[in-house]
This record gives sequence, structure tokens and C-alpha cells, in this order.
Amino acid sequence: MDEIEQLLEEGDEALAVGDIERAAELVRALADRVGEQDARVVYLDALVAWEIDGPEAAMVRLEDAVRADPDDADIRHAAALACEELGDGEGMRRHFLQTRLIDARQDRDAGVGSPAELDFIEQVALEAIEALPHEIRSQLHNVAIDVHLRPSLRLVSEGFDPRALGIFDVPEIVEHAPLADAPKRILLYAANLLCAFRKQDVLAEQVKATVLHEIAHYFGFEEHEMERLGLA
Repeated sequence: MDEIEQLLEEGDEALAVGDIERAAELVRALADRVGEQDARVVYLDALVAWEIDGPEAAMVRLEDAVRADPDDADIRHAAALACEELGDGEGMRRHFLQTRLIDARQDRDAGVGSPAELDFIEQVALEAIEALPHEIRSQLHNVAIDVHLRPSLRLVSEGFDPRALGIFDVPEIVEHAPLADAPKRILLYAANLLCAFRKQDVLAEQVKATVLHEIAHYFGFEEHEMERLGLA
């Protein structure tokens, strides 16, 4: 990892723990090295602005960052999330789609998602279901595990986050058909998992957490309940 990437990573980490002052220092350090107009500087500055003044202030800077580097997936994704916060559904979908296309291209270039990696994720997911109490597992008897690289373009075009880790999918069925008898599947998005969690032990824990999170959604748990249970 070069110095610039290290500074960006440190900036993300500072924001993740709420250390805005440190993140702002890193923006200045980046600017000293690559210039204030560099897309990476503008992007990190936008994230700092979001924490201080909200998504509207961030969006102004993110638009500048997109113009500076329209092929940066992280910038596109942040812009989509800002649009979502601001109620701009069209902008959100546009930036989400660009994020998806750029990420997929980078997957191909980096060889992300080998058969062995996909098999590992599927096996961990199946083991997570097998470890559930019988009374829960019995209600998931017809649940399949499908591992895809990333969400489909169709799904993303409808506003689904292209960097989501998974989703519980229940196909459309006749209204009066019992839900318990309907075919169901947990879709896991391998490239998103692999890019976010590079160490195998951490990846395995996150796959398990994602499976449990999606099952909790299926059983009607709210986000705050999943946070309390450690599944958020």
C-alpha cells in the first residue's frame, strides 16, 4: 500500500470511529501531497463535511469529486448514499449503477471471486444455518444458498445498494399460498464480502453474520433488534 492509499485508509478509519478532527488532518495531509483538487482529497473532505454539516454539504463536494474522477467507485457509492439521504431517488440509482459497473470491471481485472472463494462462502453459509436451533432451522427447510458476485443490474437499477452483502429473496407467489411452503433463498454477494473482508477468518465471521442478518429480516426483526443481538 502506497502512502496515499494509507492516508485514505486512515481517514476512513478515523471517520468510522467518529474522530472528525483526525480525519480533517488527514485531508490536509493528502492535499499537501497530491493537491486540493485531487479527487481523493475532495472525496475525503466530502465525508468530513457530511459528519459536520450533513449530506447536503457533502453532496456539493462529492459532485466535484465525481467530475474529477468519474470512474472512482467509492466516490460514486458515497454520492449515491448522499442522494438517498436527500431523497433524490434518480441520483441514487444513477450513482449506484455506476458503482456496480465500475466494481464489476475491477473484479474482473483483479480476479475476484474464484471458484474456491465462492465454495468457501457457500460452505460457511450452510454451516451457519445448520448451527441454528432446530425450531428455527425447521422453518428454513426449503431455503437455498446462492452465491453471486454482486447484485444484478436489474436489482441495482431499482435502488438496491450494489455493495450489499446479501439479501433474503422470496419469489413472487400466489397470494393465498403459505409463505412457509414458498421457495426461498439467501443471496450472498461474494465480491462485496471478499473486497470488504480480506482475512479468511474475518470473512467467515461476516458470512455467518450476513446469513443470520437476512434470516432475522425474514422473521420480521427490526434493525434496532438486530443491533441488540449483534446482527446489524
